[in-house]
Amino acid sequence: MVKETLSLFQRDLFLGFFAVRFRWLASMILFVMILLISFYQIKLSSEVEGFNISSITYTDLFYTIFKGTEYQILDEPNAKFPFSWLILQMMGPFIIGGYVREDLFDQSSFLIVRAKHRLSLWLSKLLFSFTVAISMYLFFILAILLTSLFLSFSFEWSDYGEKMIKPLLSTTLDPVDFSIDILILPFLVTLLIVIAQGILTVFVRPIYAFFILLSALAVSVFSTSRLLPGSYSMILRHHSLDIENGFTWMNVFIYILVVLFVIICSGYVLFKKMDIFQKERD
Repeated sequence: MVKETLSLFQRDLFLGFFAVRFRWLASMILFVMILLISFYQIKLSSEVEGFNISSITYTDLFYTIFKGTEYQILDEPNAKFPFSWLILQMMGPFIIGGYVREDLFDQSSFLIVRAKHRLSLWLSKLLFSFTVAISMYLFFILAILLTSLFLSFSFEWSDYGEKMIKPLLSTTLDPVDFSIDILILPFLVTLLIVIAQGILTVFVRPIYAFFILLSALAVSVFSTSRLLPGSYSMILRHHSLDIENGFTWMNVFIYILVVLFVIICSGYVLFKKMDIFQKERD
């Protein structure tokens, strides 16, 4: 079954990325725009505070782009909704769209003949979803690091970081470790919602699945509930920046693993009972 799954996964890599290529490209262009806007925001703050603009580093960019918002957003009248964070999180579901549904239903006759096990089909789609999430963040990292080459590619705190970020930390972290933390959190949640998008579209229309996930993330901004996924992707709500209310790494990994296990297993149980030939005829 492993060989069969890998064969189907190779097929998904070729057909899948071809199918989503324009959405992937549009999303990456949008990310570059967000990156440039974030740099401009840091530059303005640095000028106002009298910081050395040339010392801006990749850590400052990672933080500004992925920080999210604090739990106290409802109590602060001047707090801004984290639109860039929400856009970045929803890029994954947007990219994968309805590919899983369309491929399973439109090519069901071919796939069932080629695959002896439905589990192989299921696993290949999960692997493809995982690859989409990885490809996004590889581009994010590359774009930010390339941008930082024109600024200050330093492993130390910049003037901006020393005054605007470091005082918020409740633990001692160097810029490299902090940047890794900033990146891992949204990646894990993106992985979760991309897989959720792929699974949900098997049972509901892609646009419905997209808005279900969008609603869950949007509500997360205004909620302290640990059952919603959004908070786990915000470094501002992590224990290192919010020692009283913040979640720990253990909370993150348990949540991601439990939710992935539930949606993957329950989705497969329903998928096994589904008549995809009927879906193809419909």
